[in-house]
Amino acid sequence: MQTLTLAIPTYNRNRETRELLQSILDAGNLPDEVIISENCSPERKALAETAEFFGKRFQEAGVKFAYFENEKNLGYDGNARSLFRRATSDWVLLMGNDDLLRKPGVTPMRKFIADNPSVHFFTCALDQFHADTGKSFHVTQLFQTDTIEKSDSAYVFRLASFISGITINRNWALSMETDRFDGGLFYQVYLSAAAFIDGGLGYVATPVIGGRSGNSPHFGAAESEKKFHTPGRFPAASRAKMYASVLEITRYVDSKYGTQVTPGVMRELDSKQLFHVYEALYHEPRSEIKNFYLEMRKLGMGKSRVHNALYFAAYYLNPIAPYLFRLAREMRNRT
Repeated sequence: MQTLTLAIPTYNRNRETRELLQSILDAGNLPDEVIISENCSPERKALAETAEFFGKRFQEAGVKFAYFENEKNLGYDGNARSLFRRATSDWVLLMGNDDLLRKPGVTPMRKFIADNPSVHFFTCALDQFHADTGKSFHVTQLFQTDTIEKSDSAYVFRLASFISGITINRNWALSMETDRFDGGLFYQVYLSAAAFIDGGLGYVATPVIGGRSGNSPHFGAAESEKKFHTPGRFPAASRAKMYASVLEITRYVDSKYGTQVTPGVMRELDSKQLFHVYEALYHEPRSEIKNFYLEMRKLGMGKSRVHNALYFAAYYLNPIAPYLFRLAREMRNRT
């Protein structure tokens, strides 16, 4: 049987990390290994104490456990990449340290691996919950049954935009390793694009992950991130850099393999994915909203009706934008 490591890149969020580790123990079917890579954060001492406490509990449950401390902040991309080197299993399940593992644990992951040996990369449905209350409010389920997507390259981004739940063949990931995209915060999209070309992207329809909504980002402390990212917030320049990085990745992959991944990803970025961006930007100064839109135009976006409608609502209808976005989210969550 193929073995599975649950791997957690951490930076601060000790309380949430404790909740995640407890959720793994409570979920039922356990991974073969749990590893944490601490990225030189102010909460390092507290995280080390958390790792010591839970390490004993995982070992008692028959699960290997390892806690690593980076000598310097590797940035999100570098820290995520290090987990593939540090894991000892055949597969690595990535988890953001503020999310949760739901019942039935990793059982659906193990079944998908057994049923689809040729796939290198897959993810799963998501049960979203509010950070402040812990209450679930929406299940994001892109397919009704377990699936391998091989035809629509929009899924290269759609299935890789959220880190928790992404599960990747470790040896394959090591063979693909590169630091050329560090600072863009989307290393997993590079692996997604390469896997899409080489066998397709897998999807587990069971909501295995609890995704926390409402936490502030902690990117921007590493040298590779400081130029564009600010801890605690996502300014327009930061969001623009992330989208530019995604297109840099897909164009690199297209150039290397002679494929056409970028058009589908561009279509995805220029439509529904921007809902979350403008929903967050509408309460920023209007200059920030406009700057983001102009940066998107430079990248070749801003052409879809959806994008322009979102921009119009955030910029021109700013006084009623909270109502419009809340209504749109409620309608979307009913589907």
